[in-house]
Amino acid sequence: AGRRTGLWSGTEYEVIKAAESAGITGQMFQRLADYHQQRLAARQSMLSGLILPGILLLAALLIPPLPALVSGELSLGQYIWIPLRALLSLGLLVVLVIQLPRLMRLASTTAVAFDRLQVVMPVIGPWYFRRQMREFINLLALLLAAGVPTQEAVTLAIPAPNSEVRRRINAMVDALAEGAGFADALARIEGINQQAVAMAASGEGAGKLDTMLQHYSVLETELTRRQERQLTTGLPRVVYLVVAI
Repeated sequence: AGRRTGLWSGTEYEVIKAAESAGITGQMFQRLADYHQQRLAARQSMLSGLILPGILLLAALLIPPLPALVSGELSLGQYIWIPLRALLSLGLLVVLVIQLPRLMRLASTTAVAFDRLQVVMPVIGPWYFRRQMREFINLLALLLAAGVPTQEAVTLAIPAPNSEVRRRINAMVDALAEGAGFADALARIEGINQQAVAMAASGEGAGKLDTMLQHYSVLETELTRRQERQLTTGLPRVVYLVVAI
């Protein structure tokens, strides 16, 4: 019913479907709620950090031409057009930056190069890949807890947007198909955090794989939050610099 109305889709649908069959729907809704709450809190934190720079930008556009309006050198229409033109230009630039990944993926040749660049570029690349792995392992823990078979769960949890990330995780899928254990297969992912492999091996040995993966995801979420708080602190400074220029 949730899928038909558009409430569930993709991985969430698979998680809830498996949880419903296993009779643990309530637990799974709570874990999904926690997952989305974490994502929402990170997004809100970043947006709140941009409010003051946004006000400063608006002031920087409205105040300088104000004397010319008062003296009659500018008409009201001209005064309104000056900041509006700047905001439209800036808005277009922001839209282009946001849409850049989608635009780069329109052609297969640029898509592969762009996806690889996202993963290997200095500073941002390791952070991006680690964040993708956190999302992958978190969804994997949810699917395993819901009773989805391991190989199917890994395939469902693979992040869709980046082909380089998918290529690296597919090495794990191949290892599972060859009969490797979960931790050994996880270690096949190029660039995977070895702490994740160690915790997966511990959980696999104790028969609590989904619990250990969930615990690892919580630890990674805390680390990512600290990194995002640093980004939230630094991003307004970049906006201030843009306003100054």
